[in-house]
Amino acid sequence: MVKISFKYGVILGACSIICASIVSGVYVIVQPIIIERTIQKVRDNLDKVFSNTPFEYEEITETSKLEKLLDVDGLYKVKIAGDSVNYVYEMSPEGRNAPILYLIAFDIKGAVKKIQYVQMRETKGRGDKITHEEYLAAIYKQNASAMNVDIITGATYSTKAMKQSIETVSNHLITEVLK
Repeated sequence: MVKISFKYGVILGACSIICASIVSGVYVIVQPIIIERTIQKVRDNLDKVFSNTPFEYEEITETSKLEKLLDVDGLYKVKIAGDSVNYVYEMSPEGRNAPILYLIAFDIKGAVKKIQYVQMRETKGRGDKITHEEYLAAIYKQNASAMNVDIITGATYSTKAMKQSIETVSNHLITEVLK
């Protein structure tokens, strides 16, 4: 009985080693492709924010103490025409139906420049009110140091998610990035 158990244990161990080697090999092969596609996705999203204006960017997620912030996936420092600097936060607050993926761009003075939605699955006519120009125009007029995002009646989940995430990154921008 012990010999049979030992035999099957060795076979199982050998199978485990073979499977682990195959998975590691696949990872080594696809990792550069995943990195390249991620970089291209970020570039495409930033291109939507800056309307096909030439820009350079660097990810500053690691150096900006984002790990404490809820719903923030990344932070980018974007240089336009060599002089103008913008900070773009990549956000994913939880809406009613799914996470709301968007980018919010601030200028060097902390003013909101643009909000670009990447993925929005909120209820048509209610939750998607946060994408309407009149709502966004009110946000664009504000500075990060005194951000106040209004809640839209009928769009409770989406506006609460947006309000909390925008005010969180506004505070982060003032206290950590522009200090």
